[in-house]
Amino acid sequence: MIKKDKTLVFKVIFRFVVCANLLLMAMPVSSASILGPAAPYNLFTLNSINVQTSESLGRVAAGGNITMSNYGVGSGTSSPATNSLIAGGDVNLAHLAIYNGGAFVGGNAYLDHYNVGGDVVVNGTLTLGPGGGTISGSASGNAGATAPINFVSAFTDLTATSTSLAGMTPTGVTHVEPWLAISLVGSGAFNVFNVNGSDLSQASSLAFNIDPGSVAVVNISGQNNGLSNFAISGTEGNRENILYNYYESLALGISGIGVKGSILAPNADVIFNNGHIDGTIVANSLSGTGEFHSFPFQGVTPVPLPAAVWLFGSGLLGVSLMGARRRRRN
Repeated sequence: MIKKDKTLVFKVIFRFVVCANLLLMAMPVSSASILGPAAPYNLFTLNSINVQTSESLGRVAAGGNITMSNYGVGSGTSSPATNSLIAGGDVNLAHLAIYNGGAFVGGNAYLDHYNVGGDVVVNGTLTLGPGGGTISGSASGNAGATAPINFVSAFTDLTATSTSLAGMTPTGVTHVEPWLAISLVGSGAFNVFNVNGSDLSQASSLAFNIDPGSVAVVNISGQNNGLSNFAISGTEGNRENILYNYYESLALGISGIGVKGSILAPNADVIFNNGHIDGTIVANSLSGTGEFHSFPFQGVTPVPLPAAVWLFGSGLLGVSLMGARRRRRN
């Protein structure tokens, strides 16, 4: 009798494992970008943006105020959008060009010497300065329009994503030479590297050795970080899939560098001067004269096993055990 019971239990567990694995294999891999709502933008901040004498070839969005002077937005985007610039707070824009779209402003707006390639929608007061300019669409103040982005919700998700990525087990190897030349070696479609923030802040070079078209997540430790004055190599064909995840950072200084890839630093105040970033930057706030090139982050992460699969499997196991008991009683 005991032997028969053990055989029944084994058969039930075997069925559960087979069915759960078949269900998992049938599930599609998510095609959503790791960066979620931030993915279409060059600059995406929870709070303020204060930039000058440069350009962002992609779109710009900030949950707080935006101040720009001698600046261009959106000239590198491939298709027009409703808004190439979004501000949750006030804007002060002087000697500014916005291409391939208009602007949404949640607060008040001051524009002087401007060229806007779409509508300007302002929920507060719209003031046009004496220097004048051109708006190709309509311009309205006190619009009472719904904000296109819920920045608080977006950054709750982005912070959770940053933490989740930081918790992944490294799949690649990080080599740090005594002279602080750093190389990241990995293989396969999805690579995870851990790098000490103090090493990267003092690095003499950074080299990627990964498969073409693969995703690389570089988890960088430390609350006070730097990224400056060294070359980044091995990113050809991969820059849209490289993500520097500053999961602990509260302050990040970037200068004298061409960053190949996107930066996720949801809690960091970023100061960026004298250089360019080929990708998206996500930060608490951003200021400086750095240049942003439009290479939106396209990397996706394998989907973790959802709770629904385990619930389904648990239910299947329970039903099977109940059936086994009934058959044994009969």
